[in-house]
Amino acid sequence: MVLLLDEQTSALDLISTQNIEDVIVKLKKSRGMTIVMVSHNIKQIERIVDIVCLLVDSQIIEVLQPHKLAQAKHPLALRFLQLSS
Repeated sequence: MVLLLDEQTSALDLISTQNIEDVIVKLKKSRGMTIVMVSHNIKQIERIVDIVCLLVDSQIIEVLQPHKLAQAKHPLALRFLQLSS
C-alpha cells in the first residue's frame, strides 16, 4: 500500500502539523505502508522519511538518507538545504 502526500502540512499550525506527522509515522510503522511525500520542509523530511530524492527541474539528481542531506553534491540542492536550515 502506498500513500502519496503533497505538501501535506504546508498551511497548518505547528500542533496540527505534529498530529499529522504522528499519523503518518504510525501508518508507516503499523501497516508497513510506503509513504511518498513531496515537501519543501527539510525538518519534516528528516523526521519522517527513510530515503530522500532531491529534484531539480523535475529530475531526480540525488538519492540520500535524511541524515546525509548535508552531503548533497548538486549546487542548487545544496543552496536550498543551506537556506532551509
